Amino acid sequence: MPFATKFRATMDLPFAGDEIGSFSVESVEVTDRPLGAGRYTYQVHMVLNGPGGKQGVRAALKPLFSSHPITFSGYGNPYQLWFARPEIESLGDKRYAVHIEGAGARVHLGDELGRFLDYLVQEDKLVNPSDLPGRTALLETYLQSYQREVRLQVGRYRSKLRRSSLASPGLASTVPAVEPVESQQQEVTEPEKVFPSSYRCPCGHMSHFAENTIREAKARSLQRIIRLGDSETDEHYILFHKGRMVDIICPYRANDNDPQG
Repeated sequence: MPFATKFRATMDLPFAGDEIGSFSVESVEVTDRPLGAGRYTYQVHMVLNGPGGKQGVRAALKPLFSSHPITFSGYGNPYQLWFARPEIESLGDKRYAVHIEGAGARVHLGDELGRFLDYLVQEDKLVNPSDLPGRTALLETYLQSYQREVRLQVGRYRSKLRRSSLASPGLASTVPAVEPVESQQQEVTEPEKVFPSSYRCPCGHMSHFAENTIREAKARSLQRIIRLGDSETDEHYILFHKGRMVDIICPYRANDNDPQG
């Protein structure tokens, strides 16, 4: 799951001392809470100071709170994030408390991008539409690049957040000394086939094979369990039994179904 720090980094929330329109930010606090079924909620509390009244606060925050970006968990699973309508409370002396609930839900970004590639094929927009392995590799390369971009963004934000906390230890815009690990156990996902000859592990790893290889493995699995490795550095094995994929052997998690484990 994307924890509170990653949520605020992806949403690019301001820091204490920043300016938003005619308002200065006094404090920012973000907490997270899992709802189950791949959904999470975030409580954001901010205190702003400046002229303009409640409507001015709402107008200043609208660009920030209207975005719907995508981030990635520590295991590469994509989540879309968004905000609900903010509640604004006057504290007097041109100070305003802003309370807003954010949310995050698991999305199958690879599947949607795959549909887009199919559309490009149908509209004859691809140079070589029959190159299925090439399309699969293109999609995986794009997703990896997207994840790197998010990691860089979150890393820069976390560094700035730590510097801000050290410079102003009394402010509420803080980051914990040790952040929780984004646990795979909190993301209940199953191995899945995403293309005719490609499979995705819950850890985010993609295994790609030739279609003939998959057909042969499925046929052989009618007699016994077949263990098909993808020959990557962090090699994953696809288990086939009775003509279908039944599990993925992942080096990063326990695998009770591994016939050789």
